[in-house]
Amino acid sequence: MAAPNLPRYVDVPASPAPRFGLESVVTWLPADEARIFMGVQFEPLRCDAARLTSALQCFDDESPFGVPKETEAGVPLVVASPFAVYGEYECNPVGRPINEAYERARLHLERGRSRAMERAVQFGEAGNIPTLTADAIDITPGAGAVSLIDAIARIEQYLGANYGGTGVIHMDRRIAAHAITDYVLVNDGTNLRTHLGTLVAAGGGYTSSAGPNESPGESPGDGQLWIYGTGAVYGWMGEVGFIPDTAGGAINRSNNTLAILAEQPIIIAWECLTVAVQIDSDSLSNDVGIVL
Repeated sequence: MAAPNLPRYVDVPASPAPRFGLESVVTWLPADEARIFMGVQFEPLRCDAARLTSALQCFDDESPFGVPKETEAGVPLVVASPFAVYGEYECNPVGRPINEAYERARLHLERGRSRAMERAVQFGEAGNIPTLTADAIDITPGAGAVSLIDAIARIEQYLGANYGGTGVIHMDRRIAAHAITDYVLVNDGTNLRTHLGTLVAAGGGYTSSAGPNESPGESPGDGQLWIYGTGAVYGWMGEVGFIPDTAGGAINRSNNTLAILAEQPIIIAWECLTVAVQIDSDSLSNDVGIVL
């Protein structure tokens, strides 16, 4: 009797991770103290423009700096709270090396981390702050939603007028694909940027259908879409920990399964501003399709 033809078990092939998500625009800072993950606060550099005055000034004892000049105390603190991202793996332990289960949980975390981070940053799904939807100022003009090109241009103008650093425009991958087709965004090799150099986070965890103060389940329902702009984005990422951290506690003997979690604490913050612009979805059907 011939042996049955059974499929051969092989190792999973590696695949490249999606590019240009939120992780690509974050400036990662040292997370060398555990108490960082109780939350952080910092005072950013001034974001407003420098002041102007006449260069023709007379100095004396009563006015040692010449023409009187205005000063303004400090800038608001940036406050950010932590969230955790976890990957998991559950299987029948028979014939499964325990180290493979831990590795698969870790890989689930790494491959899905950027999308989870983007949900946290847009909506605060883990109870974290700041968030795009809660903090954004709507800079859509009074006449209503604008074209995708104009929406990006309006964020560029706002960043230029109100911020001294390199900002970030946040959008989902659908919107980014249209913007690339319109040659509004360019690939510089490591990042996606506008022609003016503003960084773009094109994330699979973002949704364009939710505007300021809307939850993930809400949608305008009127054909309108949203993109967001922020100041520079900073992040702190802790070490990956495993639950349970020993093989003995990983087996659930009531149903004979092996379950591992790989968890990582993260804080994401940005400085100075958060804005949103509404896009008319009809404008996306008018892409010119430039290919260079």
